[in-house]
Amino acid sequence: MRRLLDDEGAGLVEYALLITLIVVVAIIAVSFTGQETTSMWDDISSGIRP
Repeated sequence: MRRLLDDEGAGLVEYALLITLIVVVAIIAVSFTGQETTSMWDDISSGIRP
């Protein structure tokens, strides 16, 4: 019963949620940046071709 009243578990859950949020934002940012970079390189390569 004492374990149920302990706040350490709540802190652990908060850190896990924070890390999950950071990872999701990072994945979205990398995905968006990757698409923009691919588009940029396609434009450059089509401009170089004779």
